[in-house]
Parts: sequence; C-alpha cells; structure tokens
Amino acid sequence: MRKAVVAIVSLVLSVALAHESGAQGLSKEMLMGRWCTAAGSYFFEPDKFTVTTNAGRTFVLPIVSIEIKDATILVTWTPDSSVATDPKLGKTRTTTFGEFSGGNMAQPAGTSRDGSESPRREFHRC
Repeated sequence: MRKAVVAIVSLVLSVALAHESGAQGLSKEMLMGRWCTAAGSYFFEPDKFTVTTNAGRTFVLPIVSIEIKDATILVTWTPDSSVATDPKLGKTRTTTFGEFSGGNMAQPAGTSRDGSESPRREFHRC
C-alpha cells in the first residue's frame, strides 16, 4: 500500500512539475529582437516594438505590458497615430504570440475586440 501511495504522489508531482516548467520555459527575453514574417518584420524591445511592412511602412508601438500566460506571451501595446483608432476599442491592444520552437513562433488567428478576424502569422528569427 505504501509503495502505491508513493507511486501516485510521485506521478502527481511529476505531472505538476512538467506543466509548471512548460509555462516557466517562456520568458519576455525570448520575444526580444527581430522576427520576420511573410508580411514584414517585428523588432521587440522591452518598452516598444517596431513593425516594418514589406511595403516599407514602419509603426513604432509602445508596449504597456508583456505577460506570460500558459504557453503564450501577451503583449499589450498602444497604437500610434498612424494606426486607426476606434474609441469603442479602448486605448490599448493585445497581441498573443506562442508556439515558440527554436527560432520560430506564431501569432494565432483570432477575433479582435472590433470583431475583425486577424490571420495566423508565422515568424522566424531574422
């Protein structure tokens, strides 16, 4: 009986630690630097990120916060004057990044607060 209890406790602890280490494996530092996608590139710094499109347009977006949630990194940012603003959406936007693997990550497809769909974007270090 004692061996069974020890085995069960060991199993529960190993599952809990595996789940915790997966979430702890992400860090804000993993996001920093330059990432390229089919539409252009993003350059992340602790207080801002710069989006450069393939058409040569550049947007510098101040970062309000960077949070680690489960297996994703959520970046809350403030649109600059060149990004269309809608008072109903509030003063900040949040973008989610996940699927970090080697030099790759993804921005999953989703629905914005204004109801518009955003496409899935795959990034690689560049």
